[in-house]
Amino acid sequence: MAPCLFKRPSLAVSRNESYNSTTSTTSCKTTSAALGSERGGGGIEGGGGGNGNPDSSSSGSEPERTMGLMSAILMIIGTLIGTGIFASPGPLFDSVHCTQTSFIIWAFAGLVCTIGAFAYAELGTMFPASGGDFQYLARAYGKKVALVFGWTFITILNPIGTAGIAGVLGRYAVDVITYLQTGTSAGIGGAAAAAPATPAVIAEAARAALAGVDDPADIAMAAIGAVLGNSVLNGTSYLPPHAHSPYAPGTPAYSASAATSAPVKSIHEGGMDSSWTIRLFSIAAILLMGCINIFFREGGKYASNILAIFKIAGMLMLIVIGSIQAAKTHAQSEALLIPIAESSHNILDYVSALCFAFFAYNGFNNINLGLGELRDPEKNLKRAVWIAMPFVTVLFLLANFAFFAILSSHDLRHVHSLSLHAGHTVLGLPGGFLMAFTVIASALGSINANLWAGSRLLVIMAQDNAVIPFPIGKAWTRRGTQARALLILMIQASIHALINLDFKTFSKIYSAVGWSWYGLSIFGLLYM
Repeated sequence: MAPCLFKRPSLAVSRNESYNSTTSTTSCKTTSAALGSERGGGGIEGGGGGNGNPDSSSSGSEPERTMGLMSAILMIIGTLIGTGIFASPGPLFDSVHCTQTSFIIWAFAGLVCTIGAFAYAELGTMFPASGGDFQYLARAYGKKVALVFGWTFITILNPIGTAGIAGVLGRYAVDVITYLQTGTSAGIGGAAAAAPATPAVIAEAARAALAGVDDPADIAMAAIGAVLGNSVLNGTSYLPPHAHSPYAPGTPAYSASAATSAPVKSIHEGGMDSSWTIRLFSIAAILLMGCINIFFREGGKYASNILAIFKIAGMLMLIVIGSIQAAKTHAQSEALLIPIAESSHNILDYVSALCFAFFAYNGFNNINLGLGELRDPEKNLKRAVWIAMPFVTVLFLLANFAFFAILSSHDLRHVHSLSLHAGHTVLGLPGGFLMAFTVIASALGSINANLWAGSRLLVIMAQDNAVIPFPIGKAWTRRGTQARALLILMIQASIHALINLDFKTFSKIYSAVGWSWYGLSIFGLLYM
């Protein structure tokens, strides 16, 4: 690692250029060539860094800078608002057992990811070309480390992430079919209805709710709520401050609820096994978004923009109905009133919770993988991060508040289609459908972003002779798209979709592996 690689004068061309669609390509080539000469001909940019392929400089695969500031903002927001925010709140809450602790973890993860996004924005302005971490790791630690990252991303992170997101879409699609047939959200989403309010459950709920309560008014309201059993159904009953949740781990009610929870075996009586239906929907979603990127030159960008608008609208709807429910109950839902003292005391539970939160925020750096297509990246990248990251962090916190205000702790632990259940609880059938389709739109947007970003990295690696056949990096001349790279990613993601990993497993794998590389790239910024 020679110190001369990281001297800022060698980047003067790219720092002082105006990045319009004509001069930006020349600037990136010049920068790459200069860096490549310093490394002795080992540059990593396909346009002229001495990659050993004489055709790379004239392959016509250099991207045009067609993405503006608004598209960059919507790309970041559209990537972040994926399935994570709709699928993670339940498992995260189940790990820590307390909504207050959940809020702290979500806020901490948002802060860490925002700092990380700013670090990647600085890296992007230093090296304004496509490739993302592959570029940064090669410059900081050498080509071998960059190759390990590239192969890890292409063979593990990208296909597992895409397949996992598609799996959540498939589950919601199956739940929507069941919802259409039954007209109720009870019994869908991977869990049976809540435990019935038997005398034993009511007695336990009343005993837990009344523990340590002295105020007569609080005693009366808690007793009424326990007898009615509303907290079992939708989390709307009143519990006095510091009362223990009747559905906390270890209580008879919790055990009874867990015992009655079972996956739905079929879409309807005698129908096709839902696990294979989920796989079919997952693969169909991957193929759909892949074909849009293959057959339309800017299809990925337009799909990202349109789906991002639907995502934001759906998130705002969730926040509104959550606020309505909180106003009705004076923010006294059973889940919101679980005291922080009931939080888990196992450090591994917090590690799992952070994995779920970091997975939801994952994708803040995806735009760096295709940075060669962003106009004026030195200005627009930082502006996009400044706008998108705080906006998404606040949106995620408000969405969690909405879930906690609407749903009970039982629902949070046992129902994976939280959005559908929340929408149905407040608005009935229309609300359930609207929230379910919001999740489906979010999943499609995230699949699109993953394929878009992964194909750009695969192209860079092919152009750099990173043990990948160079033709993979060439564009389809008829459409001007990276068809070969997209097909490879689509096939891998479809194979992983057939495996059908559960959300908890793939989110932990993705977070652990992905964030190890992100940390290494950010640490490289300190060295550079």
